[in-house]
Amino acid sequence: MRRRAVGVATAFAVLLPLLGTATALTPASAAGIVVKPKAAAPLPRATAWISATDQARGTASFLANTDLYSAVSPVWYEMTSATVTKTYAGAANPALLAGAQAKKVPVIPTITNLGDPKRISTMLASDDGLNDHVAALKALVVNGKFDGLDVEYTGLNATDRVRFSTFVGRLALSLHYMGKQLTVGLSPKTSAPGGQDYASIGSDVDRVRVLAYSATSATTTAAPISPLGYVDAVAKFAASTIDPAKIELALPLIGYDWVGAKGAPVTYDVVQALIKKYAAKPVLNAATSEYSFSYTAAAVKHTVWFTDNAQLTKRLAIVDTYGLAGVAFYRLGGEDARIWPTMRLRWPAPKVPVPTPSPVPTSFPSDNPGGATPTSSPIPLPTTPASPS
Repeated sequence: MRRRAVGVATAFAVLLPLLGTATALTPASAAGIVVKPKAAAPLPRATAWISATDQARGTASFLANTDLYSAVSPVWYEMTSATVTKTYAGAANPALLAGAQAKKVPVIPTITNLGDPKRISTMLASDDGLNDHVAALKALVVNGKFDGLDVEYTGLNATDRVRFSTFVGRLALSLHYMGKQLTVGLSPKTSAPGGQDYASIGSDVDRVRVLAYSATSATTTAAPISPLGYVDAVAKFAASTIDPAKIELALPLIGYDWVGAKGAPVTYDVVQALIKKYAAKPVLNAATSEYSFSYTAAAVKHTVWFTDNAQLTKRLAIVDTYGLAGVAFYRLGGEDARIWPTMRLRWPAPKVPVPTPSPVPTSFPSDNPGGATPTSSPIPLPTTPASPS
């Protein structure tokens, strides 16, 4: 058995150099091989959330641009306690799962605490609670056959900083053991400490998403959502404490419509409809790189802030400035669709000539100088694999 195995190895060892020589002696054109420049796909520099309340449009947007994505995160789950997870309607959407699988885009669903720190504090208060929650999230990934999990636990208390890092470390270990990914959302900040230890979390997870669209929220008065200078400062601090290759800069595809100190998220298409309906005139704030306008409906004044493709493009430049992994968009559905060709132009893959071979030649110049067609292969190959010795 050992002698035959050696024979197989010898045959291949002899064959490979000859094929290499033949290729070297034969110009591509002579061998019938035409080299054509092939337009390569853009680098996958985007991830995005799909809202449970707008899943059909979000899924359609994702499936139309899968070439841009390194992962997609539908918001399907809500953490209510250490052992209880609320599943949103439409979770495990078959169309999204099938489409992502066909295009080889990992599905990493999101679980959120809706910004409620009390839920997290209660879970972290004991080892039993922490470990129970790790087990619950692991089961979520396993049962759903997902590629990983995106944990968006924000608004945390500073007193939970150390324990939250412990939780992230244990969850990462559990998921990585199964070959699954872990992404964690980070509340934006420009200095330490806060409720999340950037350095500790960044060292344990596959990716972090720095939520740079939270300068204002639905509970503040009307103001820019992600001012350009703010986004830059947040990205700079994150890149100083975490490997930039792990950082996704989370940017808004939505705007906010405020009445007093209460705001509601609005998609770009809704913003455009409001502008048209009320003949509003958006004004660009050059300092923040965001638009705003006001309108009155039912005797109530509204103020809207939003960005469009041109202003988002300025924020994409920040990704390059700090060498970040890419962007995470919140959220898909009704967005300014011009952002997708902008992404392709900004981060194209190198165009590399890809050889398109014609049918394999039956002879090689080095083996058949006279040009006659051989009746058998120049070197006999084994017809069966060698058995283990």
